[in-house]
Amino acid sequence: MSSYIKESQYLGEKAIVFGNSQLEAVLLPGLGSNLISLKLKSKDADLLRVPESKAQYEKNPVLYGMPILFPPNRIDSGIFTYDGQTYQLTKNEEKYNNHLHGFLYDKPWKVLKQDRNAESVRIVTEINSDDFTSITKQFPHSFSVKMTYTLDGGVLSTNATISNHGTRKFPWGLGYHTTFNLPISADGALENCTVSLPVDEHWTLNERMLPIGEIRKLTDAEEFQQGILLSDKLFDDVYGYAKESELVNEAVITDHNEGIRIHYKCDKRFGHWVLFNGNGKDLSGFVCPEPYTWVTDAPNVDLPDSVTGFRELKPGEEVNLISQLIVDTF
Repeated sequence: MSSYIKESQYLGEKAIVFGNSQLEAVLLPGLGSNLISLKLKSKDADLLRVPESKAQYEKNPVLYGMPILFPPNRIDSGIFTYDGQTYQLTKNEEKYNNHLHGFLYDKPWKVLKQDRNAESVRIVTEINSDDFTSITKQFPHSFSVKMTYTLDGGVLSTNATISNHGTRKFPWGLGYHTTFNLPISADGALENCTVSLPVDEHWTLNERMLPIGEIRKLTDAEEFQQGILLSDKLFDDVYGYAKESELVNEAVITDHNEGIRIHYKCDKRFGHWVLFNGNGKDLSGFVCPEPYTWVTDAPNVDLPDSVTGFRELKPGEEVNLISQLIVDTF
């Protein structure tokens, strides 16, 4: 059999290493169920940014691997009101006095299943809010999020299942802070790399990186859709997905020199993309195309839910969200 699953250690944590003849992944259930590493074997290439040490990881854990954001991005002062209830999320972004990136990426998750056949591997993890008072103090609902990772050939699929176990409906937003090495090869150059996004709108942000409710059409949408160069450019921008077009909802990361292309494909409920590639000082060599189901600070943006992506989940309901990393060479 070409597929395998084995237990290991990574950053001093219990890790699940799984792979096949094409890809090898490392999952850290104890650190937010972060898929911390994905390697393309034929090129001996790390596709995702990996930390050199636990201390480096803890300095900014959302900038390594594939952190799960629930809810994604910023909430103004950590406060919003929904269905007659005021929510106060932890203000964990001191610079802007916001809540940032949710409360699941730094919690331990349980491993529910590990199985494989000749060519594919499946790992299932889960977190339940009832197990963490630090979650229910901020978000007083009984819910779970289950992640199913399936590796088959050159494709890594993720299925996120959000379930409402309580008696009240709640708002939900999900995203991933997937951090790719760019350039992918250590001796590569950004001048030989492109990133495309299926977007045609740009959200105007204020000085605290929050939307002001203004959305502008991208004048260079075609360039974004076909692939932009990131050399000498810094992004921390919120974009809208071209919903009415026939474009596939995917980001495409290409290292032309190394001959590696990654299609980051998401279902259409991921209606927004954030593009981030550092602050120009101490961060470099990576790019984060971040798919979100709702826009930054969606509960506080005074626009229709169909525009912001704001959604609710009723008691007993669940929602499944699918994304894929499709890796090929040329």
